[in-house]
Amino acid sequence: MINQVVLVGYIYSNNEIRQTLKFNGDCYIELDRNFQNDDGQYKRERFEVRLWRGIHDTLKEYPNGSLVCLKGRLENNNNNIIVVAEKITLIQK
Repeated sequence: MINQVVLVGYIYSNNEIRQTLKFNGDCYIELDRNFQNDDGQYKRERFEVRLWRGIHDTLKEYPNGSLVCLKGRLENNNNNIIVVAEKITLIQK
């Protein structure tokens, strides 16, 4: 089986990275769906991202609202789906 996800979106809460005992920090990535709803608007999605070691240090240097490409895997924590980042690449500041 393959558990892999690629997201391209904006970091919207980089300044609120939380420090935890188990993980180096968490942030959220925000992106628009690729289709419009009945009102002609694109619905915006938010995904929690779990950061580990070097990725956390790299992400701290990106300004809030940076466009990034994230490669990772999905993790189910008590019916809360979290993206665990394996690689993050800055596309645009």
